[in-house]
Amino acid sequence: MGLLNALLLIFYGKLLGASTAYVSVTGGLMGKFSPGFIANNQYFSQTPLGITFEVAVVAGVVFGAHLAFRRSGSKKEEFSDAWLSRFGPNRVKRYLFAFFGGMLLIFGARLAGGCTSGHILSGWAQLSVSSLLFGIGVFAAGLPAARIIFRRA
Repeated sequence: MGLLNALLLIFYGKLLGASTAYVSVTGGLMGKFSPGFIANNQYFSQTPLGITFEVAVVAGVVFGAHLAFRRSGSKKEEFSDAWLSRFGPNRVKRYLFAFFGGMLLIFGARLAGGCTSGHILSGWAQLSVSSLLFGIGVFAAGLPAARIIFRRA
């Protein structure tokens, strides 16, 4: 990750982040239907629109996860015991939860001005105080939340 961040900074002038991809794609699509809205919108005017490097990063994460699953030798998706006991083995429900959970996460990331990859990976590489505090907060909230969600029966 450090090497990737260094290369991105040298050749792209930015560090690693992913949530901007959603703004780029949304703004690019909205620009096709309402170019005046995009031109007069300060939020979209500050972000490159369309297919950007960040979009490639997100596509690579999705493709890489799919490739890793296929290469793992597993023939089926496995559900954790916690998931099965609460929601059952329904794949459609699992995909819907994942999709809407991801959308909620991205919405929160954009409200915060960036995603965890931008704040933690890139911010820590720059020794940014706000990113260090954010990372500590993520772990301080995430560890107890995981214990509650995945508590043993």
